[in-house]
Amino acid sequence: MLIEKNAYNSTMSAAEARYIEVIKHTFILTAYTDMAKVEIVAGPWTCAIGANPDGKDKQKVGDCRTPEGRHLLVSIEQSATWRCVDEFAYGPWFLRLAGLESTNDAWIGIAIHGTCHPETIGTRSSHGCIRLLNEQITVLKELVRPQETQVMILP
Repeated sequence: MLIEKNAYNSTMSAAEARYIEVIKHTFILTAYTDMAKVEIVAGPWTCAIGANPDGKDKQKVGDCRTPEGRHLLVSIEQSATWRCVDEFAYGPWFLRLAGLESTNDAWIGIAIHGTCHPETIGTRSSHGCIRLLNEQITVLKELVRPQETQVMILP
């Protein structure tokens, strides 16, 4: 399933997003009510992932890969004024993740966030985070619960 690159596609309900799945090779993020994936509450949306062209799992700091496996969404942070390389880079919201497995628990600073470069959605372009359009991250942040929503990042 390919979602048009800059389309604001959304299937939404009043339910909360307790499980988010990111499939790196298709650049798709979908939020569900739970791990059974019966009810979609947001998405599927095209996202951006780590810029490393090999698309593999994160191995070290600075390798521009998105870490795979299970993560917990630990906080929602306002990021509209945050800068990276002297430009506003993170969009309005930064949904911080913490790895739940021995292979990904060391990575700090990984998140799902917006972007000041919407043209990068659907590409390998981040330092390792997952990027959404600003409108989409704003919707998603209303549906998640810190310390409860799990994120699964698949190859």
